[in-house]
Amino acid sequence: MRRLWMTIGYWTLSVLLIAIVVHSLGYSYGASLLIGTMFLPGALAAKFLLPKVKSADRKRYLLSLICVVGAILALEFLAIVLSHILIESIHDEFAYDLALPVVLVNPIFVAAVITLLIVGDMYVSKYLSRRFPTEMQSVSFVSDRKKVTLLSRDIAYVESRDTEVWIHTATGDTYRNKTGISQWEAMLGEEFIRVHRSFLVNKSSITSCGADALFVGGEEIPVSRKYRQAFHDLFPMKETDEK
Repeated sequence: MRRLWMTIGYWTLSVLLIAIVVHSLGYSYGASLLIGTMFLPGALAAKFLLPKVKSADRKRYLLSLICVVGAILALEFLAIVLSHILIESIHDEFAYDLALPVVLVNPIFVAAVITLLIVGDMYVSKYLSRRFPTEMQSVSFVSDRKKVTLLSRDIAYVESRDTEVWIHTATGDTYRNKTGISQWEAMLGEEFIRVHRSFLVNKSSITSCGADALFVGGEEIPVSRKYRQAFHDLFPMKETDEK
């Protein structure tokens, strides 16, 4: 519950800080708060949609990424413009007549604000994962049209297979889900480590490791070059007893 309230606190503080910036452009406090709140749809859309963009084909991935970013910026521009129109429609209450500042529809400025919000949320999530251990944290998801709830400690590793993600438990059960592995990485926190573009592993489930692979019980999981150094910083390359 404390994690939830601290997360809500982060987003509330973010809106207030954006409102202060908007107020410096000439808006009243109430109007600034409204426009500051309008940055949330774009930030939340980016947080949940960008991790879903993936493709083995580099060109297709870049095209999909550009389309998603464009859609997010269009959503944000629409929210800002509509909020400004609402403010203008009741401008007598605020006692001023203000044209829409160009900076608020500048794609670089809007993209920068959304990026800062997402990066801040990422660091807050990491802090909360350290401050409040996730051992007893539960995660809920849909697998084969059924809702499944698991303790994060019971998940051995997460595997990405094309458009699906497979959740492997310590007891040998397997569940399928459509949520991207990057979102699973953010959701499960620092008790899990990314070792490959397709694998996310529970640190406590690792039974042995080598130069370019690790074992979770009898399952061999590759460690790609991209994640190898970070992995071996946490797990020095030595063979632990798997027996």
